[in-house]
Amino acid sequence: MAPPKRKYGEASESSGRSNKLLKQQIADDDATIRALEKKLGIKNRKSVPKSFKDDGLEDLFGADFDASEEETEEQSKQKAEYDAWLAAKRAKASGGKAPAPEPVSEDEGEEDGFEGFSDEEGLEGEEEDEGDFDEDEDEDEDKHEDGGEEGLGMDDDELDSNDFDEDGDDSDHDDEDGEDASDNEPAAPKVRENPYVAPTEGRVVGKYIPPSLRKAALGISETTMRLQRQLQGYLNRLSESNMLGILKDVEKIYADHARGDANNALIEALMMQVCNPATLPDTFYVLTAGFAAAVYKVVGESFGSQLVTKVIELFQKEYEVAKNTEGQASKATSNLLTFMSELYVFQVVGCNMIFDFIRLLLDNITELSTELILRIVRMAGKYIRKDDPQALKDIVSALGSPAAANDNKEISVRTKFMIETITDLKNNKLKAGVQESAVVADHVSRMRRLLGSMNSRRLAANGPMRIGLRDIALADTKGKWWLTGASFADPRKAAAAAEASATLSAAKKSTLPTLEDDGYASTDSEDYEFWLPENKLRQLAIEHGLKKDVQQTIMIAIAGAANLNDAVVHFRKLNLNKTHRCEVALVLMTCASSEHPYNPFYAAVAKKLSSDGRIRYAFKSQLLSVFRRLGESLFDEEEEEDDDTLGLDDTRLESIGKFVGTLIVDGSMSIQCLKAIDFPTMQKKSGVLVRQILKSVFTEAHKAGKVKDHHGNRRGPEETLRKVLKDTEGTGLVAGLQFLFAKMLKAGDLKKSEKETCKLARSLLEQQNM
Repeated sequence: MAPPKRKYGEASESSGRSNKLLKQQIADDDATIRALEKKLGIKNRKSVPKSFKDDGLEDLFGADFDASEEETEEQSKQKAEYDAWLAAKRAKASGGKAPAPEPVSEDEGEEDGFEGFSDEEGLEGEEEDEGDFDEDEDEDEDKHEDGGEEGLGMDDDELDSNDFDEDGDDSDHDDEDGEDASDNEPAAPKVRENPYVAPTEGRVVGKYIPPSLRKAALGISETTMRLQRQLQGYLNRLSESNMLGILKDVEKIYADHARGDANNALIEALMMQVCNPATLPDTFYVLTAGFAAAVYKVVGESFGSQLVTKVIELFQKEYEVAKNTEGQASKATSNLLTFMSELYVFQVVGCNMIFDFIRLLLDNITELSTELILRIVRMAGKYIRKDDPQALKDIVSALGSPAAANDNKEISVRTKFMIETITDLKNNKLKAGVQESAVVADHVSRMRRLLGSMNSRRLAANGPMRIGLRDIALADTKGKWWLTGASFADPRKAAAAAEASATLSAAKKSTLPTLEDDGYASTDSEDYEFWLPENKLRQLAIEHGLKKDVQQTIMIAIAGAANLNDAVVHFRKLNLNKTHRCEVALVLMTCASSEHPYNPFYAAVAKKLSSDGRIRYAFKSQLLSVFRRLGESLFDEEEEEDDDTLGLDDTRLESIGKFVGTLIVDGSMSIQCLKAIDFPTMQKKSGVLVRQILKSVFTEAHKAGKVKDHHGNRRGPEETLRKVLKDTEGTGLVAGLQFLFAKMLKAGDLKKSEKETCKLARSLLEQQNM
């Protein structure tokens, strides 16, 4: 049975409802799309926003989004003109030919003008209108700037007379349609802008800002951000194995960018890692501080002072916050102080900076300050005791008993433990649990050797910066004296320096002391006054490679003396402990090798001080250290991790040889110090040093026959050589010396007196073997 046929009216009514529903859905979708475009900020845009490209979302817009920019813009303008023309046409048609349409909702406002036709006719009419619009697109592209009506091939007179001014029914129709009529009003004609009058509305261009001020207004430039990201990437890849390679990349950045920008970017990247509220392993700070120390060596004080200043500023800020929230404080303060301690270990700052932090924390003893002091002792305790034991004693004396440390109030167990720990550190009885772990100690040792390997190249910084917390706090008012070229104003120190310089003799100002002045200098009852950190002698000590405070102090005491006896008195007035007294061997050997021509003054001071057995042994240890740095393997020991303080050129080696030879003839050193050297296989530079030592022995032995001893007798060269070679009896050193004497005589580079003495020494060795 065939299904019943529908009537034509029913089919038309159903089709009309489906068309309305379809249009309603399309309108809803368009409204949703427009709302989303507005929220995303891409409505009527010509290109994909930069934020979308950064997030990788440009593919969502299709490949032709940017390619069709001009086409999209033209289509939007044409559609606006077409809507205005269609609205005017509908208004005119409905006012003269068709009855007023039924009121519809806002979403169905686009259907005005189609209510008077059947569904099929309405669709056909719409297709025709769209076809007309497509045909007129080319014309609109050329004419849309002159007005929407003009772009449709209609002149202004037609529109004004027929559509707007003379059609009285339009107003009645607008009253009936309500909201739809207001939506269908034609767009206002564009007003040509007068180029000779400044705009008063719309998009008004602001005041011109030059590029330099423009960067300041934006805060951070694109170049700076790119530089920070690059340096941050280097720090993320940093390890002990690739540190020197990354250091070369950082040097290239400093060569390609302004030093100030590179300093700021690198310090910002370092602080992002160090100033962390979480607990980080100690090895992380060893690696980070070691890298900062390497950059400091290469770049100089401009980087180091800025880094230290930034760390202090962040510490003070975090410390104030932590004191107010002690129960739930972050680890940022501890992390910053650990980083500063490692900077001290790697010779970026001096021990005075660490002692300043300890005194600051002891002003108000709390659980937080106790934790921070124990942190310093754990990471750098053994180093501060070695560098300045007197300052450590002063701190222990200030603490006194645990009861007096907190104004006779009851103190916590942790505070008592802290006081006991500092006391144990002073007495060199620090417990194993308080010291750094074996893993951290091994990491520090390897990092120090790695930094020491950089000393063979030209460095911008040769020692730690001798600045304290007070210097940083007064930098704005008194200047940054630690920077080359920076101004410094301190009336008190300037007056003291002027008074000290007025007491210096003309010879003391111009030259270092020599043996010509052998009289006893006048000594005052007051202790020896040392020069300021910016004094020329201290700067000279830094240039020589003496980086420790005690080494520089010893050099100032000796090199700043008026004569030999004065130098000995000044050294003894230092009241150094047994460990620091041995540093004089390094200082004297460094000064003797650095001054040209060779100055026997330092050997004379060494002979005066060698009555101390520890100092006498220190001279031997320092000579063996020089041989190790020359490449000799002595007693299967590895190369020292201490920084190289002596140059290795032949001129310096000859000066060291003369210095050591003088001490051997005097008896302050023994020729047994050469026993560890394998003469046939030694390095070329080691041979230069050994030959110069023996030549100096021959020269001094020849001079001994011309000088009377304290009994008034003259010792001939034979007696002097017999005394020197006495220590070689029964040792393997005899064969080695015979080999060297034969080689030196064969070379023919000895003076007549040296040649005679060499033959005499050779015959004495042969007599010992008989």
